[in-house]
Amino acid sequence: MNTAETEKDTELYDKIETHFENQLERTNFWLSFAEAKNGAIIAINVALIAVLITIFDKAPIFCVIAISCFLASCTLGLISFIPNTKSRPDVNTMTSGEELNLLFYGDVASIETTERYIELSINRYFFGKGMTLVNKLVYDLASEVLINSRITIKKYNCFKNAVKVDFMALVLTIIFLCVA
Repeated sequence: MNTAETEKDTELYDKIETHFENQLERTNFWLSFAEAKNGAIIAINVALIAVLITIFDKAPIFCVIAISCFLASCTLGLISFIPNTKSRPDVNTMTSGEELNLLFYGDVASIETTERYIELSINRYFFGKGMTLVNKLVYDLASEVLINSRITIKKYNCFKNAVKVDFMALVLTIIFLCVA
C-alpha cells in the first residue's frame, strides 16, 4: 500500500469514526429528552395526586380511582428509568435496510446487530468503502448507538403509555366534576 492509499484510508477512517461519534451524540440527545419527558410526567402526576388528596373527603371513590390512574402513570414513568447495563445490544429484528433512516433512533433500534448497523451505515454513507477500517472503537460506538436507540424507544413507549393513563384519569376527573 502506498502513502496516498494510506492517507485515503486514514481520512476515510476518520470520517467513519466521526459519523458514529455524531450519531451517538444525536442518539444521546433524544435519550436525554425522553428522560426529561418521563421526569416531567411524574412531577405533574405527583402534583395532581396532591390536589386529589385535598378533595378526598368530598369524593373518596372518585379520588381513589383517579389517584390509582395517576400512580399507574407514575409507575410507567419510573419504569423508564430502570437502567440497561448490558454492554452489547440484544438481537433484534428489522425491516429492509433500504427503508431505514440510519440517523433516526427508531429505525436504528430495529436493526438486529451492531455488525449489520455498521454495514448499512458504511454502504449508505461511505459507498461500501471502509469496512476493513472498522476497528474496536467504531464497533463500540456503533454498539452504543444501537443500545441507546433501544433504550430511547423504551423510554418513549413508557411515556406514551403514561400519557394515555393520564388522559384516562383526566377524562374521569372532568366527568366527575360535571356530575358533581
